[in-house]
Amino acid sequence: MSLPITLDITCPQCSHPQQFQAWRSVNVTLDPELRDRVLSGSLNLFHCEECGTQAPVDTGLLYHDMERQFMVWVQTEGAEPGELGQVTAELFEQAGTKYRLRTVANPNDLIEKVLLFEDGWDDRIFEIVKVLVANQMGETPVAGLYYEGQETSETGEKTVMLTMLADDGEVQRLGIGWEAGLQQLETALGDWLGAQEAAAGEWLRVDADYAYRRLLEWQEQ
Repeated sequence: MSLPITLDITCPQCSHPQQFQAWRSVNVTLDPELRDRVLSGSLNLFHCEECGTQAPVDTGLLYHDMERQFMVWVQTEGAEPGELGQVTAELFEQAGTKYRLRTVANPNDLIEKVLLFEDGWDDRIFEIVKVLVANQMGETPVAGLYYEGQETSETGEKTVMLTMLADDGEVQRLGIGWEAGLQQLETALGDWLGAQEAAAGEWLRVDADYAYRRLLEWQEQ
């Protein structure tokens, strides 16, 4: 289920005190309207009733999609994802359903995971794709690469879209052709990564560090 909490918040701009309803967990299968609030960044966004200042509130959000069988935990420092998610995951394991369990560092990473899983991607393969793309950028320092979605041309060709954040603040959109390389990479890595998946009930941090480690292991095999 979804879990709202009431917090006493002091505005960081004008010091006005007020109560704010935040969320510790959202189940978007039971409460589908919360999905759009997560993706828009408005779910845990504090709005001061006195001066209008807006600020995100870090609650360590757990995102749960029962239909697609995944949970993503925005993990606050020192927090354990099992606090809210482990019991639920174990119950589904006992029923014969294997969940993908992920921890992420921030809400932007959560949004990317949601979009990837909704579009049917293996996020482990996609993190490797992002590492390879960043390396190909050469002299352009990349602060972040995020999955944006997929586009299909009138001829049926699929393009995967990325948002690239450069160190200088510039934002670019990049398109990668499915047939041009992603399909071959997924075929090459898919079976091998499948054997490397975590045990049932184990949470994974699938990010750039994970991708680098897996690339090295794959090249050494």
